[in-house]
Amino acid sequence: MRQSLTKGKVKFFLFSAIGILYFFIPVYSGKTFLALSVSVVKNIIGNNLTFVVMALVVVFLLIVFIKPPIKIVKKHISETKITTKVLYLIGLVVGILTIFQIGPQFLIQSDTGGLALYLAADVFTTVFLAGIVVTLISSFGLLQFVGIIIEPLMRPLYRLPGYAGMDIATSITTSPAVDIYLSNKIYLNKLYTKREVSSVVTNFSVCSLGFFIVLCEITGITEYYGQVVLTSMIISFIIPLITIRIPPLSRIPNLYVDGSEVEKATDNGKNASKTNIFKRAWESALNTASETSSKELLTGVIDSVFFAIKIVCYILSIATVALIISTYTPVFQWIGIPIAPILQLFRIPNAAEIAPSVLVGISELALPALLIADKAVAPAASFFIVVLSTLQIIFFTESANAIMESSIPLKVWQLIVTFLIRTVIAIPLVAIAMHLIF
Repeated sequence: MRQSLTKGKVKFFLFSAIGILYFFIPVYSGKTFLALSVSVVKNIIGNNLTFVVMALVVVFLLIVFIKPPIKIVKKHISETKITTKVLYLIGLVVGILTIFQIGPQFLIQSDTGGLALYLAADVFTTVFLAGIVVTLISSFGLLQFVGIIIEPLMRPLYRLPGYAGMDIATSITTSPAVDIYLSNKIYLNKLYTKREVSSVVTNFSVCSLGFFIVLCEITGITEYYGQVVLTSMIISFIIPLITIRIPPLSRIPNLYVDGSEVEKATDNGKNASKTNIFKRAWESALNTASETSSKELLTGVIDSVFFAIKIVCYILSIATVALIISTYTPVFQWIGIPIAPILQLFRIPNAAEIAPSVLVGISELALPALLIADKAVAPAASFFIVVLSTLQIIFFTESANAIMESSIPLKVWQLIVTFLIRTVIAIPLVAIAMHLIF
């Protein structure tokens, strides 16, 4: 028993330290090891990255359709639906046509299929490299330790276990897709219920700090980067106070992945208020680390590869369609017509010009910023759109696709409704912040 606990301590400290250093500690020019490793891989592979990703997609689809009796991959393909297979195939076709620049221009040019392919390769690299190390955080005690420590805060405010705090940190420092990957692992390990994991991924899979810089650069407000991040972070913690308590999230069953019920003592958070909370966190962490085999690391790598490839397929299919609609049709302009008066009500500058950008974020996080980049709008208007887009969270080039491909029990209509609810709540809050700053 003592030997087991000693091994547990070693694994807990060693793997937790590596995970924290890789994900959360800036080591060079403000970048973490994850960000640096992504840059290194992209620089080494260069323009061939899209070819590598598409080659993996081809192999993946062969596995999906042939269904080889290999235990280690069986769980990733056993329940693939027909509609999902169709989307996979569409993604494959779009990717190949775009790489080789054959086919209709509206599909393969840089702001439709080209952008989707670039995003797909970028997301694949990040999710794969992060997935290698995510297991160190999720399976060797750190998650359990942090979860129990901050439980007294998360339960009363957000009706969530303390693990959600780790999700937030992961998303801020990496990407929403990585956070969803982590959330899904926690859910499958019966540490989140269906309602809890749904609440986490639709409220706390926030924009990464690195992408804030990209959005500010696109809209020409880099001097307001600090204010953008601070405003978005503050409002990110206000919105869930409402969304988690109303449909559709409030109506999702509060059951574990296997259908079992939550124990009352755990569900209402009473245990978290006891004075021995640190002791319980420590014991839970060591027990988890002791019981987890190092073979879990290999499983984590394989899981991350499959998860990343599935997201790539969704980006190349669904996101390409959304980008084509945005580029070649007036649909988003039509949608913006009734929004302009609402923005005017809150005295948002250039309301008519930026109104079409309010809802297009559901297709791609950067799209609202891209739509106003070539317009002479006031810095306050750019600030409003950038912050709003980071608060909407759900977008089909990454987070929504990652949710759909995970085991998280959220339907497309629930994602769309939650997106709209978040937008409605965020507009007045962002407007208030804008008027305070400008």
